[in-house]
Amino acid sequence: MGINELAKIANIDISGLGGVKAGGSNTAGKLVGESEFGSVLDGAMQLLSDTNNQIANADQLALDFTLGKVDSIHEVMIAQEKASMALQYTVQLRDKFLDAYNEIMRMQI
Repeated sequence: MGINELAKIANIDISGLGGVKAGGSNTAGKLVGESEFGSVLDGAMQLLSDTNNQIANADQLALDFTLGKVDSIHEVMIAQEKASMALQYTVQLRDKFLDAYNEIMRMQI
């Protein structure tokens, strides 16, 4: 299962992680990559926060079910599956970032 499918299933917005352009410059003289890297980093941090929130929500629902506060096992299982998919997506994204970083480090100048 690919990254985009996992994001769709886990209900995660990945629009903030869109394409970074290398090089080039804008009218203010800053590199285009500088401002876009910040937006990608912000998107990745938001993704981590969303994943953490989904995991915490699933844990809380499981605890509530155990204590008898929630009667629907379906809600608990759906929350756990969403949290699992979000975590799988985050791990795949991390692996892709690390692969890209390693590839850049192997480049000879």
